[in-house]
Amino acid sequence: MLEVVSSYLMESVDPSTCLYLREVSKLFSLETLRQKAEECVYENFEEVSSQESFCDLNESDVSLLLSSDELEVCRVLYSSEDLINLSKI
Repeated sequence: MLEVVSSYLMESVDPSTCLYLREVSKLFSLETLRQKAEECVYENFEEVSSQESFCDLNESDVSLLLSSDELEVCRVLYSSEDLINLSKI
């Protein structure tokens, strides 16, 4: 029965649901769903991290997600002047 539910939930994974479904997958030991939810987090990190639910993650979950080599974030190029100004903040 859990496999059927997991398959259904996997179809619902998107940036707006991935954090919630990641938690559900951990509660019910649904490894495939957890992997798909985390993949969605990694691929859509900027959108996911701006959600209120991201702030509800515990420190170890945030650390785990941020340390992944699969994490895709926008690369921002700064000039040396920008870096100097940022260091003054």
